[in-house]
Amino acid sequence: MINYAVAISKDAGMENYSAVIPDVAGCYAFGDTIDELLIETKSAIESHIETTLDCGLAFEFVTTPLEVLQKDAEYGDVIAWAFVSVDDTAFDKQIRFNVSWSEHLLNRVDEYVKRTHDTRSGFLAKLASEKLAIA
Repeated sequence: MINYAVAISKDAGMENYSAVIPDVAGCYAFGDTIDELLIETKSAIESHIETTLDCGLAFEFVTTPLEVLQKDAEYGDVIAWAFVSVDDTAFDKQIRFNVSWSEHLLNRVDEYVKRTHDTRSGFLAKLASEKLAIA
């Protein structure tokens, strides 16, 4: 999960709120309430990333610390900051690959994933992610 900082503003005389997502260039959202704004912001971020990737362009899943953003004069009119979580793994292209295991190991994995309501692929992905996070 990536937590994107959201700069929330409300122009004088306006009834709705606007959001700028500093780490997703050109991504904005609007809403009548803060709750609606955050829902729209998450949707805008996901659409922006999906469109970028669909166009064959790279997207960097990076974030700037809030302390750095708060000092940036560009965000001087911000009335509040919030965070929106986006699952960056949802944008990964799925690739099939073959694995050769002993029958005994495969049976044990199948028993485990059946008990945990998982899949072989999900099981392997979780194990790999955990192991790589430790390394």
